[in-house]
Amino acid sequence: MLPGRTARHHLLALAACNGIPRGRVAEVLAEVGLESVARRRAGTYSLGMRQRLGIAAALLGHPPVLVFDEPLNGLDPASAADG
Repeated sequence: MLPGRTARHHLLALAACNGIPRGRVAEVLAEVGLESVARRRAGTYSLGMRQRLGIAAALLGHPPVLVFDEPLNGLDPASAADG
């Protein structure tokens, strides 16, 4: 993640490099709850928001399985409770 790039542009670049349709970016941003801040520079994000952006990137290609090491690390208590 480049701190000066928005979350949306970060995910669009990853999608383009991997042959993933652009529409998938909006889907994963919604899945991780970042759609309202997708046009903000990622360098302004809290640790939890950066964690969610990483999860969004991992979800882009519809992986069958994701394995998380310390999945709640960096998430604020409200986000962790939403599970």
